[in-house]
Amino acid sequence: LGLVGSEMCIRDSTMAAAHTPLLIEGLSAFPITPQDAAGVVDEAQLLVLVQRLIDAGVHSIGLLGSTGTYAFLDVTQRRRAIAVAAAAIAAARERQEQEGGGAAVETRRIPKLLVGVGHLRTDVAVQLAKDAQAAGADAGLLSPVSYNPLTDEEVFQHFAAVAAAAPSLPLVIYNNEVGWLGGCLLARLAGWLAGWLAGWLAGWLAGW
Repeated sequence: LGLVGSEMCIRDSTMAAAHTPLLIEGLSAFPITPQDAAGVVDEAQLLVLVQRLIDAGVHSIGLLGSTGTYAFLDVTQRRRAIAVAAAAIAAARERQEQEGGGAAVETRRIPKLLVGVGHLRTDVAVQLAKDAQAAGADAGLLSPVSYNPLTDEEVFQHFAAVAAAAPSLPLVIYNNEVGWLGGCLLARLAGWLAGWLAGWLAGWLAGW
């Protein structure tokens, strides 16, 4: 048993062994996803936004989050958006490597790329996570998107399926729905997904 907030939770005996999670800190910027009336991503305008964030020195870029209207883009358009951001960040890293190891280069920050992989369907979320992993994203943002309320077990199995399908992609638990993921569920996810967990958007798991 463990206490999280005011909830008494049962520890999951199937919890995976802990691994060092990806550290995400500092300022994470979530850009919009420019698109036309038909939902086609404007790659040139998205590149302008991403490059501006790279130049500003943000710590990470949260692509295809709620601000990026990920829920309204089909899989093809989401892939296009990922490709734009991943290429821009890769180019920035390459420029830094070519410039050498001078003092000015050492202070330049290249942001991590966090990509929203949430979807109503688990199989589609799995494919989106695979796409993000293949593109070189540093982590995936996963929220249990659903019209109907989900049980804790349904949410857990959703996260587990996505994590298992893209084992090289750490996950951020994107808990942006008030009251959706309770303390016990968050603790269970944090424990079981320890090998994939990048972080979570909730601040009251300390002490579990």
